[in-house]
Parts: sequence; C-alpha cells; structure tokens
Amino acid sequence: MFMLREDMIPYSSIVSKFWLCGNFRYTKARRRTVGGTIQTIQSYYEGAVEPIYRAVMGTTLHLAMFEGDESRQEAHLRTKKFLIARLPDISSDVTIIDLGSGYGDMALFLAQRFGCRVIGVNLVHVQNVLSLALGREAGLGEQISAIEADFSHVPLPSASTQIVWSQEALLHAPDRRQVLREAARLLQPGGIFIFTDLLQTGPMEPEEAQLIYERVKIDSFETFDSYRDHLQAANLQVAEVADLSGYVAQSYQDHIDEMKDGQAILAEAVGTEYIDYTIEAMGRWVTAAQDGKLGWGMFVARKP
Repeated sequence: MFMLREDMIPYSSIVSKFWLCGNFRYTKARRRTVGGTIQTIQSYYEGAVEPIYRAVMGTTLHLAMFEGDESRQEAHLRTKKFLIARLPDISSDVTIIDLGSGYGDMALFLAQRFGCRVIGVNLVHVQNVLSLALGREAGLGEQISAIEADFSHVPLPSASTQIVWSQEALLHAPDRRQVLREAARLLQPGGIFIFTDLLQTGPMEPEEAQLIYERVKIDSFETFDSYRDHLQAANLQVAEVADLSGYVAQSYQDHIDEMKDGQAILAEAVGTEYIDYTIEAMGRWVTAAQDGKLGWGMFVARKP
C-alpha cells in the first residue's frame, strides 16, 4: 500500500516551519551557467516532478544497490557504505563539497557519520531549503551549508576541500569537462573526487536516445571511457572505476511500482496525464538498462 512516510513531508510545510526562523547557512550565488540551462534544471526539479520525487523517493534522489527483495532504505544504506569505503579517513575538521546535493540526504549521512562539514552546491532552491531544514532538525545546522550555484563555477576558493562528492548530478551539466576541472580546482593536492553518474553503455538509435534524454531534460550521457578521458584531461588521476549498471533497472522499476501504487494520490497533486507520462518515460529507462544501453558508474580520482 502506498503510504506517506516521515521523509515524505511536503517541502511547503518544511519551508513554513523553518525558513522564517532564519539562522541558516545559505548562500545564493550569482548565476553563471550559459543559456537556459539553469532555468531548464530549475523548472524540471521545481515543477510537476517535485511532488512525485518527494512522495516516491523521499529525500534520496539517487540510485540504489538493491540485493534481492530488500527495501529501498536498505539498498540506499548499502550504496552509501559502498561509496564511503572509498574515502580516506574523515575527521570533524574535514570539509566535503557535494556537487548537486539535492535534498541533502548524503550531506546528512556524512555529517552524522563523521562529524565533518558538508557544503552542498545545488541550483534548486526548494531542495536547498529542505536540506537545511532537515539538517537543523537533526541538530547539524552548523555542519551543513548550501550554496545555490552552478557547480561548473563554484564560488569557493581553490584548494578549499579534501573531498569533492557527487551522485547522479553531473548528467545535468552542459559541459561536464568543466565540472571536472572545477572539482580539480576545489581540491587540495592529494584530495579525492568521488562521483557516480548515469552513463550510456550501448548504442541507441537517435529517436530512442531522444526519448531517454527527454525525461530529465538533457541531450546526452557520458560513457565510462569519456569520463576517464575527461578526468585525465582535468589532471585528476583515476584511482578506481566501478560498473554498477546491473542496479539501474531495479532502481527505476522500484520507483515505477511505487508510483503505480500511489497513482490516485499523486494524480491529485500533478494530474493523471503527468503521472502516466512519468511512468512511461521511466519505463523506457528500465528497458534501456535491461538492454545494456543505460548504465551507472562510480569514479574515484585523486589530485596529484
């Protein structure tokens, strides 16, 4: 049965409860992304898909490493543990910069786990507000910050951090090579850049590719090889690459099942037509993953 969980609180109630309280570590930077990319990202994540994502995914907008019939929460925890196992020792004086931090789920996890500070760089205002509100509720208000900015041009000094982090966010960048160069700029020597992203892992016909891209308003995916090349060009040494493509289909099928279960409730918020479109569009992603065309990869790179 489709049920609202505690982490499905509508962001409007969070805003009304916390935003007026002030005392948030929040910065709104001058926007530098070329063309309409900022507006495209913001209109997508702040549009009709927002209540769907909040209801179906809660505050975690990422893929998960499902094993068997386990819950989404268990799969997400496994994914987090898999990723943080790649990190060096983290103490409370470490700062992590999270590019495309969304609702701040990973920032909360890192801050709670290690006592470190996390700075989220994210374009979507409602996500930043909720991220900070949830951080405050968890007693982590001094550890979690948000900068509303384009992660291709982060308004922070060079060598600001030991760790740059990102999960399934770089696909939205108009110039992913620039994002990798920016990660390299932000890192101190010896620092780590760890990220995951959706990838094209097999050939697609142009019409098929366009339908796949349309759901998240992009015009391409990177590949395992192209990301390796871009990292090297950014003077980042590739330390590890993991192919996680086998988890993509189940991750999106889980979302589809949840949407179908709660279709009547969600339709009241965004309309039947949009729910039907989202289920159909996400189904194409499941099929592409099953056909070996849509994948998921993790990359770990070090700045010399």
